[in-house]
Amino acid sequence: NCALNLLMPLPYCDGKIYPVEIRRAGSSQPLNRGVFDFQYQPKFLPLCVDVLIEPSLGLRARRILSLLRPETVIGGRMIRMGNDNDGGYVMLDHGLDSTVALSLGISDDVSWDLGMAARNNRILQYDHTITSPPEAHPNFFWKKLGIQGSPAEEGFVTIDSVIRENELQDNNHLVLKMDIEGCEWGVFNSIESAVLQQFSQIVFEAHCLVRLADDALYLSIVGALKTLHKTHQLIHVHANNYGPLVIAGGVPIASAYEFTYVRRNDHEFEECVNDFPTALDRPCNPFVADIYLGHMGRVPAVFDS
Repeated sequence: NCALNLLMPLPYCDGKIYPVEIRRAGSSQPLNRGVFDFQYQPKFLPLCVDVLIEPSLGLRARRILSLLRPETVIGGRMIRMGNDNDGGYVMLDHGLDSTVALSLGISDDVSWDLGMAARNNRILQYDHTITSPPEAHPNFFWKKLGIQGSPAEEGFVTIDSVIRENELQDNNHLVLKMDIEGCEWGVFNSIESAVLQQFSQIVFEAHCLVRLADDALYLSIVGALKTLHKTHQLIHVHANNYGPLVIAGGVPIASAYEFTYVRRNDHEFEECVNDFPTALDRPCNPFVADIYLGHMGRVPAVFDS
């Protein structure tokens, strides 16, 4: 009997199972009992941090963050819908029963959909990247179509057309969940105002916020956030720690966020004094520290020069 100390490269310490063979030097045959499976589930991995040194990008980051000041719903109760990590969202426990929910972009996770289906909601699922949903449910109705802003390319549809095709024009209690890998900005910049106001609550993953040097994308992000702000109020913010935290011109900003908006006309609001992440939040990647955002409700206004 002998003990072995193995030095494994970090990429192999990802929780997957890898076959390992121990051989004598110069031999192609493994030692007796020298074949085994290696698996190591790390408790912690480093958060990736990037730096953009151009000062003007810091002003752009501040401008975006100034449009992300949450407020608190007076008398509201927040809950978590979906799993404990990526795919789960913090929502207001209001208007989440017996309606229709759009789940746009589902990939391999339908935990949010299952939670909403358990509350007697019909779930309209759209995702062009999969061959079928990872789980079935009588309340799930999936189509192999992607979501884009108008005009949509072949194989994609707009939210406006989803509303029309499912005869939801008269439903003003819809719920929207969206994770469409950057297409969200085009969606919000082109959606009809009347359609947007049909959603009592909107949760979505926001991508590409650190591509601050891309003039067109930056203007698209700012325009989309302004459009949302006209009819809906941001009430919850969480940074997705799968992407890097970027220091842009001295200003920290995450590459992706999870946002929760509610329709303004349905509620009264007060200043948000919460520290983000909150007790309901969970790191999207459970093996990386969650990104601290602090008092997002007190971010000062910044105006473009």
